[in-house]
Amino acid sequence: MRFIRLKEVLLICGRSRTSVYEAIAKGEFPKPVKLQGRSSAWVKSEVEQWVHACIIASRTGSKT
Repeated sequence: MRFIRLKEVLLICGRSRTSVYEAIAKGEFPKPVKLQGRSSAWVKSEVEQWVHACIIASRTGSKT
């Protein structure tokens, strides 16, 4: 397991910064983990699971 920063999250998920934070607020995207002070990062496996769920949803016609 490892942490990744926003730049890598955006590369993995293909979304903009704004859409990632909007999806977090709606409970549709993994929340970042607070590390210290204002620093935060995402768990890479959680972001990858989200991507996988999007792929499955697109193949089955359901929404994530």
